[in-house]
Order: sequence, then structure tokens, then C-alpha cells
Amino acid sequence: MIRLLLVGLLSGCGTVPAADYGRALMSDRTVSSAASNPFSCTTCHPTTENSTALKPGYTIVGAASRSAYWGGFENTLLGAINQCVVQFMRGRALPPTDEKARALYVYLQSLSPTVGPLLPLTVVSDIVDLSSGDPAAGQTFYTDACAGCHGAPHTGQGRLSSLIPIIPDESVAAHGSSAQTGARPITIEKVRHGKFFSAGGTMPLFALERLSDAQLGSILGYLEQFGLPK
Repeated sequence: MIRLLLVGLLSGCGTVPAADYGRALMSDRTVSSAASNPFSCTTCHPTTENSTALKPGYTIVGAASRSAYWGGFENTLLGAINQCVVQFMRGRALPPTDEKARALYVYLQSLSPTVGPLLPLTVVSDIVDLSSGDPAAGQTFYTDACAGCHGAPHTGQGRLSSLIPIIPDESVAAHGSSAQTGARPITIEKVRHGKFFSAGGTMPLFALERLSDAQLGSILGYLEQFGLPK
């Protein structure tokens, strides 16, 4: 129903073709109504079909034709978009008639020529410590998965917003070094739970399909060089 409504209502957004407007919105933080929002769709979603980027979301290519989203918990494309807009961007949900919603739909539809499968989303519910991995590999994984939002470790240089914590420094300052409640388990929890499971904040979670335990362990090994407790 939502798809039919969007197609029926939209052939363009003003003088800009809908697909072009939708493409621009993918990297525009004003897709959210929240003025303080630092995120765009491409902060978390790769834009190429076979991307190996370590981002929490799947590629946008084929998104409009998937049978469901969020591991099967969301059944419509607009619902999936609004999960991000509301949960992470702290904005108001986009109604089907909204110009931005319609433009995003048309653009994503242009990238979805065939019906795609439901993509897995394995959420780690129980947080346990992980073995620290190779710091050199961890630097690569951190740069790919974390630096886009948090910036460089210890300094935060290049971080997306001053509202996003510098790691591991701010985690250590806030939580200390306890093996049960300190900065290390909190870091693992934030990666695996994001804002969910009462963790708070606006960070998206990394499912196992998007970041493996081995990759996360290497990131921990890298952050130990900057003061993350072992």
C-alpha cells in the first residue's frame, strides 16, 4: 500500500527529479527533523552492491526490493527508513506523503531491479568479554567501522560531531576499569547493543554479520594502546 501510494504521488520533487533528490538526501543529515542530528543514511549504509565496508547497515543497493528489514522485524521500506530517522537521527517519522520519503523511495527503487532476500541480522544479546586481537588489524577495522563517527582514538580528530564521545578516553573517564562494569565491557556492549537494551544514546548496533567477534576483538586490542583496559 505504501509503495503504491508513493509511486502514485511522486514523479518529481519540485524542479528536481525525484531520484536525484533522493540520492542527495542519502548523504544529507537534514533527512531528519532534528537540528542536532549528525548522521545521514550513508553514515551507516554502504552505497555499492558488493561493498566490504564495516558499517552497521547493509548496502542500499537492492533495499527497496527486500522482503523485510531489520532481520524480519520491519516489513516496509518506509518503516525501515523511519527506524533510522527516529531511533538514531532523533527525528520525526516521515509519513508516506512527505517529499523526502517519496524521493528516498524512488531513488532506492532505482537501485533495486530484482526482488532481494531477507538479510540476516544476528544481534548479540548477552555481552561477554572477547579476546584481544591483532592491534594492526584492529587499526584497519577501527578506521573502517568506528572512525567515521568517533574520529581518531584519544583525540577524536575527524569525529562526526562534538556530541559523539572520544574513545576510549571518555569511556574510561565515565566507567573506569572494572572488568564487570568498566570501559571495556561498556565498549563491547555499545558495539553490540548500540542504543538498544537500555544502553541509551543514538549509536546503531553492529550485528555479527556486519562486524565479527574476531574483528571486534582486534579493535579492542588496538584501543588498548590508547588506554582501554585489558
